[in-house]
Amino acid sequence: MGKSINEKSNAELNSKEIRFKNSIAKTLKPGWFMDILNQDGIPVVSLQYGFNEKAVETYSSIKNIEGFITEIGDRELEAKGLHIYLSEALDYKVFITIEQHNEIAKFYRKAKIRAKVILKKSLSTNKVLSAKLLTYKQKNEFNFPYNLNDIDFTDINFIHEYK
Repeated sequence: MGKSINEKSNAELNSKEIRFKNSIAKTLKPGWFMDILNQDGIPVVSLQYGFNEKAVETYSSIKNIEGFITEIGDRELEAKGLHIYLSEALDYKVFITIEQHNEIAKFYRKAKIRAKVILKKSLSTNKVLSAKLLTYKQKNEFNFPYNLNDIDFTDINFIHEYK
């Protein structure tokens, strides 16, 4: 954990790691340092005074993403972490408001949308830390069958019966 708190920004750490990082930073004075040792007593990382005072750690950019909504909702009953996953951006959640959720739910797995999102990215790793939906619009008519019963198999040429 010592290496990660020294190399990662606060945005990339979980709350436990941030508390640990801040408690260590409070104990250090100018000119002091702290070695974090592994189980064998060998220093893994040396933290200098001011190690947690970093310059700009993140930046924001706007991106247009097209795709199907592959997941929508929140894990909790209270709608405080509403998000969607788009088929073209499955490595991060795109957070949405309750109003956006109510409007966009009808496109879930049914129609392609074009979403304009604001991405918060790490300067050091260029990894997306968070994303928020700004606007969206339907890309085309509902063209993705909700279930297999909606498919007319007579229109599909590549399915053949073998005897």
